Amino acid sequence: MDTPTPSRILTRILSWFCREDRIEEIEGDLAELFFERATTSNIKKAHMFYAWNILKAFQWSNLKKFTQMKTSKGLLINYIITSVRSLRRNRVYALINYFGLTLGLSSVLFAFIAIQYEYSFDRFAESDNIYRVVLHKQDQAKMNYSSNVPYPMATAIRNEIQGAGKVTGFHYSEMEKVKYDNELRYVNNVVFADSEFFEVLNFEVLSGNPKRILNSPGQALITDEMSMVLFGEADPIGRIIKLADENIEIAGVVSSPTQTHLDFNLIVSYPTLSSQFTADFDAINSWSMVLSGYCYLKLPSNDNLQSVEKRLYQLVQKYHEGTEKENNNYYLQALNDIHFNKRYADPRISTVSKDYLLILSSVSLFIMIIACINFINLNTAMASRRAREAGVRKVLGARPGQLINQFVLESMILTLVSLLSAMFVTWLILPFYNTFMNKELVISFSDHTFLIGSTALFVIVSLLAGWYPAFMISQFKAIRALKSEYSSVTLKGAGLRKFLVSFQFVISQIMIIGTLIVFSQIEFIRNKDLGFDQDAIITAPLFSRDSTELRKLKSILLQHKDIKHVSFGLGAPTSNNDLGTSFTFTNKENLEEANIRLKTVDNDYMETYGLRLLAGQWLTSSTTWQSKKNEFVINESALNAMGIENPIDVIGQNIELGINHMSGPIIGVVQNFHVRSLHEEIPPTVMLYFPRLHYEAGLKISGLNVPETLETIESAWQSVYPDEILQYTFMDDLLDQFYIQDKKILLLFNIFSWTSIFIACLGLFGLIAFTIHQKMLEIGIRKVFGAKSLHIIWILSTRLLLLVCAATIISFPLAFVAMNRWLEGFAYRVDISPFYFILALLITLLITVGSVGYRAFKASIINPIRILRNE
Repeated sequence: MDTPTPSRILTRILSWFCREDRIEEIEGDLAELFFERATTSNIKKAHMFYAWNILKAFQWSNLKKFTQMKTSKGLLINYIITSVRSLRRNRVYALINYFGLTLGLSSVLFAFIAIQYEYSFDRFAESDNIYRVVLHKQDQAKMNYSSNVPYPMATAIRNEIQGAGKVTGFHYSEMEKVKYDNELRYVNNVVFADSEFFEVLNFEVLSGNPKRILNSPGQALITDEMSMVLFGEADPIGRIIKLADENIEIAGVVSSPTQTHLDFNLIVSYPTLSSQFTADFDAINSWSMVLSGYCYLKLPSNDNLQSVEKRLYQLVQKYHEGTEKENNNYYLQALNDIHFNKRYADPRISTVSKDYLLILSSVSLFIMIIACINFINLNTAMASRRAREAGVRKVLGARPGQLINQFVLESMILTLVSLLSAMFVTWLILPFYNTFMNKELVISFSDHTFLIGSTALFVIVSLLAGWYPAFMISQFKAIRALKSEYSSVTLKGAGLRKFLVSFQFVISQIMIIGTLIVFSQIEFIRNKDLGFDQDAIITAPLFSRDSTELRKLKSILLQHKDIKHVSFGLGAPTSNNDLGTSFTFTNKENLEEANIRLKTVDNDYMETYGLRLLAGQWLTSSTTWQSKKNEFVINESALNAMGIENPIDVIGQNIELGINHMSGPIIGVVQNFHVRSLHEEIPPTVMLYFPRLHYEAGLKISGLNVPETLETIESAWQSVYPDEILQYTFMDDLLDQFYIQDKKILLLFNIFSWTSIFIACLGLFGLIAFTIHQKMLEIGIRKVFGAKSLHIIWILSTRLLLLVCAATIISFPLAFVAMNRWLEGFAYRVDISPFYFILALLITLLITVGSVGYRAFKASIINPIRILRNE
């Protein structure tokens, strides 16, 4: 039986970089370890660990000194001078490679900075041990997910689950009215937190004792940025602000949060939280109502994760009632997952899809590959020009390794210049990206991660783009090179160039198809019937739910001829303003329960938004919620959830809501309208008249004299609410907010697509220019024998057109799979039709013909006598 031996190649690598005084010791130890693993385990693992140990041995203390390297200082300087001269001599092709590499490196640097930024979110101390409690609620065949949990959850975990560590519960409000020094302001992102908030999420406290402050009613901490807004340069400590109807003392200052999913400007003590901040519901002590409560834990160890989740199920059985015991369960979501997980998407919390980051990184990598392909193609095609140079060097004693060093150094110089230019380009475009994407990306040369990444990128691109052409040139035979026997036809590498050009076409076509489909989906969203009227509608938040003030406001507004309808409710038909709850109904003499979305409306809501009634009637102002005589209007999805086909059959049937056990008959059914974005299916929805939850006004205007109408609306608001500031939004703008991320993806697709196409065209232009130069004799002979210009253009273009067709066979299936996955994120989507693929092919052909045609036409019209005389 043969004795197993380590890989000779790996051993040579070790001897190449390892110091002579240490090579024997290290090589002996590694060989001994290899033999031991090969005899006790298996030969494959032994080879794998041998390679790993070689890599680990690549340390500064083991490396040869510079003087030990074969390349002397003088020779290195000579390499650099020669490389610069060569780049100047072939300046056209060097410029093509420079622009291609600069754009490719810019895209990779940009993607690297963007991904690094997104992954830097929520990096608290011990962040790996921090979790958020999330709710999974089964609804018939569908599972619903939510990051909101009942308010008593934190106290129950703290008191009843051992090993849960630190626990904090808080209420999150998107906006609250704050009054200071008789000046009213609206403060976004207000948190009502308990005393362990800063022990779980350790934001930086600048002054004050947060544990004491958050234990005391009527006290708060303010961020340094919001302090500047409210108090200027003055010390905020001890100042009194009015939050709703409560006097709040500022007792501490916290640093404004950055790069966290949980943004806030004011942290108010949890004992201050009352029903006036939860729509007058007693939700703070209720397990059956979920509004805006959150619960976070910092476990002592991740080993406790499963045991804590099991105990959460016991809390469900102990505190929930009815079907909630079977349908509800709570789990722990890792803090580092919140920023990327849209399953528990909350409009108040920043999230970014990992698919978006995957698209960004993949596309930037593709662009970089295209740039490297250009470099390889041009350098291998130009190898015949370098053959005589290589032959002369070999005659003078140059070894193949030295030739490789020379040509790789050329690649490194060009890559270095391109990298520096790419850094400058990235620095220029980041402010535009930050403005459009609402990000805070920066390029920092003091960031070690960025410097290491840039260095690694430089080395990889230099070797990837330069090694193969350098290796090919170094293999030339000196005698054949000096006899000029090498040409672009006889040289090896033509097959590789065809493959690489085809790969460029594959990437370009995928990008074009992706752009077309994303654009079509955005247009589909823009033009789809949402089930209600969205033209000439203005929405505005209400400052009061006092019925007298609301009637007065509506009366003043309707006096204007261009204001057609005014309604009050929880929000527009498509908005983030609705409540999630359950409703119980009778189906075939059995009591059943399903999850629904709840919208509070008034008697004018249907006419204002143009909802379409299918059966029954709309709600009227005679409905008296004070006497609990509730009446409900449902949508078609709710009808389907009840298992009823005919809308007429549901009229008069009683249902009961999970909120406050409100019950009453169904008096109407409306046609489905989109409650959320087209990413989501239309959920079962129930509407009722409930003024306590009227937080927004909707105004239908004529669309004529819009500036005058807006002035009238502002005047009416001022007359009813003299201390308030009107903030209105047009319905079209409100709907656009749902698809900002998709439009951003479309813009990135456009930019990256045209960048990749431009780089590919640069490469094609350079490659065809060189090819035509090599074929000038053939072109001259053909013209002498009567070939027409179009025939010559066709001959020069045919090979590239065949490569386009070959690329099409590969790109179409890949593009279909990729775009179908992206469209899966939409409940309502366009079909992927053959039109997109045919159009992409036509665009690719047009670009190819455009790139090739100009140079081919110029070559075809040259006088053949001039060509033959020169040859």
